[in-house]
Amino acid sequence: MNTLMHADTFFFIASIGFIITFLLVIICLIYLIKLLKSVARISVKVEKDIENIGDTAKEFVMQLWDSTVFSWIFGKKKKRKNIES
Repeated sequence: MNTLMHADTFFFIASIGFIITFLLVIICLIYLIKLLKSVARISVKVEKDIENIGDTAKEFVMQLWDSTVFSWIFGKKKKRKNIES
């Protein structure tokens, strides 16, 4: 009877340990899902900002090329004539 009592005690403690471990895994998964959603939202915002920065940089370069100081320092671009045979 003593070994049966030890077996019951072992299975009771193992069951409680399994339930606690299962609950901790579920809690970790919930936090992981929230983290992944946040990262996804941040990446979408970063992609939009990168597109805006690219457009702004293009506008800045065009304004720089059109400025008189830039053309005075580096000269104007020479247009090449297309020679067709």
